[in-house]
Amino acid sequence: MKSHERPRSTLRRTMEKPAADDMVWMCVSKARLSDDERKSLLGDEEEPREHVRGRVVGSAKANERRVRVRDGLELVIHTDHMVPANPDIQDGVDDVAQLSHLNEPSLLHHIASRYLDKELIYTRAGPVLVAMNPFMRLPDLYADSQLATYQKSTAISAGADSDGPRDEAAPPPHVYEVAGVVYNSLRLRGASQSVVINGESGSGKTETTKIILRFLTYQSGGDEISRKLHRTPRIHAGTLWRPADQPASRLPPTTHPAVPNYRAGSNPVLESFGNCVTQRNHNSSRFGKFVRLHYSSAGILSGGSVHRYLLEKSRVVSQEESERSYHALYQLCAGVNRRRESFTPPILPILPRAIAGNPTLADAP
Repeated sequence: MKSHERPRSTLRRTMEKPAADDMVWMCVSKARLSDDERKSLLGDEEEPREHVRGRVVGSAKANERRVRVRDGLELVIHTDHMVPANPDIQDGVDDVAQLSHLNEPSLLHHIASRYLDKELIYTRAGPVLVAMNPFMRLPDLYADSQLATYQKSTAISAGADSDGPRDEAAPPPHVYEVAGVVYNSLRLRGASQSVVINGESGSGKTETTKIILRFLTYQSGGDEISRKLHRTPRIHAGTLWRPADQPASRLPPTTHPAVPNYRAGSNPVLESFGNCVTQRNHNSSRFGKFVRLHYSSAGILSGGSVHRYLLEKSRVVSQEESERSYHALYQLCAGVNRRRESFTPPILPILPRAIAGNPTLADAP
């Protein structure tokens, strides 16, 4: 591509003059609507939609179009207040790069419709994975069988030509796919790989990090050993990593068993002292986290580190209404003797106002 050329996706963001029968998104807040038209269009929605999709049926003036939203409802909209919409046949595609038009209402509609129509929370945007938090647990989506499926599919894709057509039988977008691509790129290229997890509060960044770490641990052979470590007692500290019922000579030549165990065990500690309840999230991370995993030349997890930064220290002494301080402070008080009236911990003055006599104290994470 020449340097002065714009990417095709950028060209598709704009719309010249919509013609009859074109599908468009119109901006409701900027449309000239009577109260009856607005109520007919939006109903009693608590959070009215910003854009509504319709079909152009004709012209009103030079820069205005008549748009049919549904049978019996046509609106006159200025062309500056509408953007092109994608045809219905493109609804539900896995990658938004396949859409004819890229603009905000089209992207939001596409991601929402994939969840509402197919219960899919992941959508590709080229090399980017877009995740929508469903605010409910989806255990089947992250089951061992799913993990194994993406472990296999990403390994096959890594061995194929990256510029070739995508396998039609490939599973739908998933965060496991991202982790698998990263791991296989690390093995094949021998160069460090990065995953950036970004989003607003409550979007699922903390849980997504855990899911990716689980896949990377599993991929290098440490998941089964990690489960054994949780089930069996440890022996003396000199060989803490070895299950008591299995001699060292019988351990498979995979990840050092202590590594996945210590990696998984660091999450509760970090979340206790760095996560809290906010108005939008019951386990909101109030700090940044930079996680490093180290692999041997054979692709075996050999170590790692976690760097934390930008901790919201002001939350210790002050919180917004209906919010809480860090989990650790509540966990400390929830673990003391039931006779709390006779216990006055020295940290009590810095806890939020709600902690004194709060009946929900027992609900501390």
